[in-house]
Amino acid sequence: MEIQAVILAGGLGLRLQPIVQGVPKSMAPVGGRPFLEYLLLFYRQQGIQDIVLSVGHLGEKVRDHFGDGRHFGLHILYSVETSPQGTGGAILHAKPLLESKTVLVANGDTLIEYSLKAMLSRHISQQAQATLLVKRLADQARFGNVDLDPATDRVTAFREKATQPQTGWVYGGVLLFQPRLIQECSMSAPFSLEQDWLPELVQGERVYSYRTDGFFVDIGTPESYAGLERCAQFVRFSRQIGANE
Repeated sequence: MEIQAVILAGGLGLRLQPIVQGVPKSMAPVGGRPFLEYLLLFYRQQGIQDIVLSVGHLGEKVRDHFGDGRHFGLHILYSVETSPQGTGGAILHAKPLLESKTVLVANGDTLIEYSLKAMLSRHISQQAQATLLVKRLADQARFGNVDLDPATDRVTAFREKATQPQTGWVYGGVLLFQPRLIQECSMSAPFSLEQDWLPELVQGERVYSYRTDGFFVDIGTPESYAGLERCAQFVRFSRQIGANE
C-alpha cells in the first residue's frame, strides 16, 4: 500500500492537563499504554508501515517511547516543531519527509474505526484530490461539520464547528490527499487544517468523503477521556488491533 501516514501528535492538551500531566495529549495513558500506541497499532493492522509523527511540546516523550518504530513493526520518522505551527502548518512542516504517492493525515488524539483499503479505493475511483473520513453524529458541536452532495459524496462545504448541537456529518480526523496539494499550498504557518486549509480545498479541488459507522472517540476533553479503557467498544477495538497481546 503506497501510503505514508502523518500523525499529528503535537497537541498540548490544555483541557486534559488537570488529569494528565507531563506528556503530550496523544500520550495520555489508557489501559497501561499511551493513547497514540493504539492509533499506531490500528494503522499497522491497516497495512501502513511508514509513519511520520509530527511532534512539538514534550515531543521527546513520544520519541522515547516509540523510537524508530521497529519494536512496533513500523518505520517512524519525526517532524519536530520548535514552535506551534497549527494543524495545517504541521503538515507543511513535515513536507520534506513525505515521499509516497498518497498521504494520510490523522489526528493523534482521535481513534476512528474504518477500512483504509476501502477508503483508498474510493479515493482512487473518484479521482479525488482529497478524501475526508466522515461519521454521522447526533451532536456536531465539537467537530468540523461537513456538507455532502448525497448523489456523489462530494464535499460541498466544511465548517469548523456547529453553532449549536445538531445531527449531521462530522470530520473524523482522517484525510487522504495527493502530495501536490501540500506542494502547492501557499499558506504560511501557523495555520489550521480545519479552519483554513480544508474550507479552501473544498472550494477549489475534487474533495470527496468516505463514510464510516465505526467506533469513534476524541480524547480532547476530560469527559471523553475519562473511563475510556472501560468502554465496551474501546475494549473490542483494542482486541481487534492486538493491543491486548
